[in-house]
Amino acid sequence: MLVASFLLWGCGGTDQGADPDAGVEAVGGEVGGADTVPSGPRVPPGTASVRLHLGDGGELLVAPCVDSEPRPSPVAVTDATGDDLVGLLEEFGDPETGIPARVIFDDGSADEPGGRIRTLRVALPESAAGTACDQVEPDAELEASGNEPFWHLRLDDGEVLYRTPEDQDGALFHDVTWTRLEDDGVRSGSGAWRMEALRDFVDGIEYLVLEISDTPCIDSMSGARYPWTATLDAGGGRSPGCAREGRNLPEAERPHESGPPAG
Repeated sequence: MLVASFLLWGCGGTDQGADPDAGVEAVGGEVGGADTVPSGPRVPPGTASVRLHLGDGGELLVAPCVDSEPRPSPVAVTDATGDDLVGLLEEFGDPETGIPARVIFDDGSADEPGGRIRTLRVALPESAAGTACDQVEPDAELEASGNEPFWHLRLDDGEVLYRTPEDQDGALFHDVTWTRLEDDGVRSGSGAWRMEALRDFVDGIEYLVLEISDTPCIDSMSGARYPWTATLDAGGGRSPGCAREGRNLPEAERPHESGPPAG
């Protein structure tokens, strides 16, 4: 049910540190003093969907996020996030089953012992609805949602589906444009973005505006962790929420892939 899926979302909006790799390339001119961009933030390099586990000795283990049996055996990794992933695991669910998560590796990977997890992007408690691996990385470019009032937004292939408990089929918006609201001039793409979309209806054209920032967000109901804090304006009222990338969102280029450094 739609309402059950909303319980996985919301915004507690705590600042856990901006991610330096969520980059986009600016193109075109400016809109209201902000750069127009071809898309919103990209998936940082080194991001992977995993299951976090707790070893018999209290060590942090990780395996690729697979729903089918048999699941891959977890391997030991180092927590370099500063977020106490072992404590989060104990809070969220069964350490043996593990919890679905999205992380950024400094080195190594989900199936290579000795890797280092640099950033936690998404973590879903086992008690929340829909905590399978496809919920960690949904089949879309971006999803956002919030509590009180409940709302859910899904962006994919240039269209936005906006749903509420009153409209579970949802309203479809198109003509999506992105604006980068700020950039600190040091970390490519850091800051905030505005997505605008519209639809035709009987009385004219209706707009939808979603603003996201790279401030990590904590769900106000489930405690789930997400990489972006979101604010939605759909019909005049501003509603808080959280946002996350989907599997269809392209990965950002690594710095060395954009050409040699200047100078």
